[in-house]
Amino acid sequence: MNDLYSEWGRFCLRYRQVTEASDFASPRVDLPQSDGVAEFRIAANFSGGKKMIGTLFFVPYYEIDPLPITFHHNEAIASLREGYCLLVPVAFGTNCSESVWPKSMMELNIFIADSTGSPRLLEDWIVGRRRELNKLLMVVLVQDNICYGYLLGSPRDGGFTGTRVVPVFFDRLEELSFEDRVLIELELSVKHLQALIRHSRQLQPSSGDAIEDQCLRYALDELASALEMGAGRFRPT
Repeated sequence: MNDLYSEWGRFCLRYRQVTEASDFASPRVDLPQSDGVAEFRIAANFSGGKKMIGTLFFVPYYEIDPLPITFHHNEAIASLREGYCLLVPVAFGTNCSESVWPKSMMELNIFIADSTGSPRLLEDWIVGRRRELNKLLMVVLVQDNICYGYLLGSPRDGGFTGTRVVPVFFDRLEELSFEDRVLIELELSVKHLQALIRHSRQLQPSSGDAIEDQCLRYALDELASALEMGAGRFRPT
């Protein structure tokens, strides 16, 4: 599975003509329950500069405001943008590789039409949601809990089929949690920062306790995200 994620990550970089090499660890994936194609409210951000690593939270519909004001005390939450995501299951056994991954709106539309049997599903969804300004629109193809994300741009002169699609590698997909947060101040040597971020992303806990390993994995992901934001704010003088 990790090989598939790495292949998808390299595909995303090549699409954006990013020559910088990168290691892609298996992301944290905890998808909401859905029966077939489903729309979800989301909150998302992107880190890693040109690498454009995505973090995607699915917002429970019982929450009126996707980003409650109390969350703005946490900079990682305050950086999130609201929007909508179309979650599209892909049948097991369907070929998912660079030879078939969509690279345009037309290809994405055909792929979804073939997967769902609904030729106008994607176009109708986009047309209906574009009335809401300043909202992200994303499509996530899911096969066997592996997620292939696409960020949708504004329509060009070519209309629907000319809309830009940008493939995105996710390091995290889960429901937005309303747990209490603790702010911790941390000073680090700049020369050690990137190594700590890299190992926080790649380390796979193996204590033998599945619940404890999952908690540690979540904590390491949160640490890496906080470190990346801190690195982004740093400006040498």
